[in-house]
Amino acid sequence: ENGLGKISSLASKGLATATKTITATSAALSGMGGYAIKVGSSFETAMSQVAATMGMSAEEIHNGSAEFSKLQEAAKNAGATTKFSARQAAKALNYMALAGYDTNKSVQTLPTVLNLAAAGDMDLATASDMVTDSMSALGDKAGTVESFVTCWRGNRSEYRAGNFCRQWCKRG
Repeated sequence: ENGLGKISSLASKGLATATKTITATSAALSGMGGYAIKVGSSFETAMSQVAATMGMSAEEIHNGSAEFSKLQEAAKNAGATTKFSARQAAKALNYMALAGYDTNKSVQTLPTVLNLAAAGDMDLATASDMVTDSMSALGDKAGTVESFVTCWRGNRSEYRAGNFCRQWCKRG
């Protein structure tokens, strides 16, 4: 019985330790789940803003709008493949929508804006706003978004402060 008593005591201690570990793990996972929900709802809120800015109705979105799905996919892809989150990409898409870009132009422009923001170590929404404002102000003089950003990135002396876009617009 002495041996059985020791085994029983060890089993009880092991069970108590396992219970504490499971409880702690469960609490941590629950907290992470709450964070994931918050991040997810934050992304959904940002995407709803993009849709509203582009004039999409809630009914259109709920019925599986291909345009909305394309925008969501672009933002999620940006979040998965760059240093920026999907929510940040959605905010950048909203600036494009505010500038009058349609879905296709926004999705096409997003990678260029992502590269600019990453290279310039700037906020993604700010980079998007600067590019769309500059492109709108300059019209055809700016060329394509890609050529404009390439020229801007090449001007290193003015790059960090973001003066190039402002200076180019003044010269426009």
